[in-house]
Amino acid sequence: MKNNQKHFQNLSEFLFDKIAENILNGNYKVGQKIVENTIMEEFDVSKSPVREALQLLIKVGLIEYKPRRGCYVKTISVKDVVNHYLVRNSVEGLAARLTYQEMPAEAIKELKTYYNMMKEAADKNDLRAYLDSHDLFHEFFAENSKNEILIDFCRSLRIQNIRYRLQFLNINIQHDLHTHDDLLMHLESKDISPQDFQVLMEEHIQHGLDSFQKSFNATNKQ
Repeated sequence: MKNNQKHFQNLSEFLFDKIAENILNGNYKVGQKIVENTIMEEFDVSKSPVREALQLLIKVGLIEYKPRRGCYVKTISVKDVVNHYLVRNSVEGLAARLTYQEMPAEAIKELKTYYNMMKEAADKNDLRAYLDSHDLFHEFFAENSKNEILIDFCRSLRIQNIRYRLQFLNINIQHDLHTHDDLLMHLESKDISPQDFQVLMEEHIQHGLDSFQKSFNATNKQ
């Protein structure tokens, strides 16, 4: 129904969310072609917002455009994942330092809520719920950095990270949960320098890369 456009300020962002969700939950498979007309018919929208949404998906690395063939769900390589973690290391480290400097003390309650959501999901061994709450935990640092460019960039990286984890990692949820303990503790107590907190976040991201490489190597030996 084209009157959908009346109910959303930015229809292309709405379509972006819906297509990204279908990619992340596996409804759209790796290598599958994304057909513009199919999306137009499914959501009863015009071609323009669909194309804008596809451009956003290309930008965050969920789909790729092949000349004269169209858009396809992107195949992720090991190099893609390693490069992703290297960028996250620097970007989220900076976000952590800025948040440490700028965040009001009462905001720690929000981060504790996300941690408790992660713990609840871990106790239930619910991977999807764990990843969703894990995403919120990390988004907290970007959102509280007070830097809009950094916020947008981190959002893009987080979308990619969910898919990388789903495609490549056999996550030990309980172990992963407790790699966040020091971040929460030091942000609440403010007992180290902003620079040391940045290093703490960088080491946390590096741990994620190390876990990926161990998991990938173990899988390939089988």
